[in-house]
Amino acid sequence: MSLSALQDELTKLIQARDAILGGAQSYTVNGQTVNRATLQTILDRIDVVQSRIETCKRGGRGFIKAPLFMD
Repeated sequence: MSLSALQDELTKLIQARDAILGGAQSYTVNGQTVNRATLQTILDRIDVVQSRIETCKRGGRGFIKAPLFMD
């Protein structure tokens, strides 16, 4: 996933989080109730996406290269 796509996803997740915190966990339209994802699910996904963004900014490496010692 590209950095741009990850940033777009993060923006949408933050909007979803804010909607839930604003009291929009569920709503009813024409007698049908719609529930959003739980706040914890959204927060967990925000953490994952933020981590992926940082990895992408580091050039795609999810680790730090350790020196190789040879005899």
